[in-house]
Amino acid sequence: MRVDELAAAPWIGPASTGAEPLLGVWPGLPGRPRVVHAARDWFTKLALVAGGFGVTTVPCLLAGILPRGVALVRVDGVPAEVRRVLLARLPGPPAPAVAAVARALAEVV
Repeated sequence: MRVDELAAAPWIGPASTGAEPLLGVWPGLPGRPRVVHAARDWFTKLALVAGGFGVTTVPCLLAGILPRGVALVRVDGVPAEVRRVLLARLPGPPAPAVAAVARALAEVV
């Protein structure tokens, strides 16, 4: 499947307020996704997908336990993802706890 095909797909997203991002909807989609159903939990989201009501993203941990009727598909034409980790702190010398968090983040990243 190509990413441009997903742009027009009906999406199943999380229950969200207008102030929150649409988590569970592909972040690199061109334009605004068409969210047709909102669910508060993975079981409901995946049941809606299995029923043919739309598509959603799934975390890697769920890939091995998808319900019958739900398939993972490879998506081509996706731009490279750039991820950043930022640490905001007050000016001046960092407190020991802040310095420890900065070191831990640097090691992981």
